[in-house]
Amino acid sequence: MDHAANRLRIATKIHFAVRRYLGEGLDVGAMLKDASYATEVLYVCRGSRDPELCALADQFEAAPAFERPAPQDAVWAQNTTGFGVTRPAGLEPMRPVAAARVHGAAARWYQEARRWFG
Repeated sequence: MDHAANRLRIATKIHFAVRRYLGEGLDVGAMLKDASYATEVLYVCRGSRDPELCALADQFEAAPAFERPAPQDAVWAQNTTGFGVTRPAGLEPMRPVAAARVHGAAARWYQEARRWFG
């Protein structure tokens, strides 16, 4: 299981257990992002002496923290939107006839849509 998802699952369980125990929930997002907030929540869990909250606090501490993925170092990845390369670098450009068919169909669709929507 993904470490971030596991930590999120445990934090959500803590939220509902604290809500049952104290009548008030906590901010799960802040618990995952802010280490000092998470530490305070875990203190409350252990201070309650509730076996379920103490076990969840131990599980949350044992789960590894989310690590951000490394930035793209490849030269080609620096100039993309993140949705991938539109055309592999080794391909030749389209021939004019094929390009006219593709662009002509798009232009026809655009004109038709303009006529529909005014």
